[in-house]
Amino acid sequence: MLKIIGIALVTTALGASGFFYAAWAKKRLRALENALSAVRLLKGQVTHLLLPLGEAIRALAPQNPLLSNLAAAGCPLSGEALEAELARAGMGKTERDILIQLFCAVPLLPAGQTGPFDAAAEQLSAQIAMQQKAVQQGGALYPKLGLLAAFAVFLLLI
Repeated sequence: MLKIIGIALVTTALGASGFFYAAWAKKRLRALENALSAVRLLKGQVTHLLLPLGEAIRALAPQNPLLSNLAAAGCPLSGEALEAELARAGMGKTERDILIQLFCAVPLLPAGQTGPFDAAAEQLSAQIAMQQKAVQQGGALYPKLGLLAAFAVFLLLI
């Protein structure tokens, strides 16, 4: 009986892992889309209205989930607090680095300059394209692989 319970737990875990990875990939894609939207929103506030970055984040918080999270965390604009908040939002290391570079460059911008915003938007768009490709390719494949692995382990353990 204990062997059957162990087999059931192992096969269930392997089967669920494929579904978990597919959901994680979709969540990361949504986080990237939110980041790109946040960069575009901040570009307008900072370059056209000449608002400081922290004030722009607080003003735009209701319009974007990432900006809402940053505003709720007290608008950390650098350091470990910013990196932790971006990681909590579902960003990978590359995307966090892009946004951290943007947030570090904004206070040094002359009025009306959009270079760092444009570069960040372009890099995030490239990351979104790669993630969309990964979701399309692996979205249906990972759950099937998880179930196949579960079935193989089931047959081996019986």
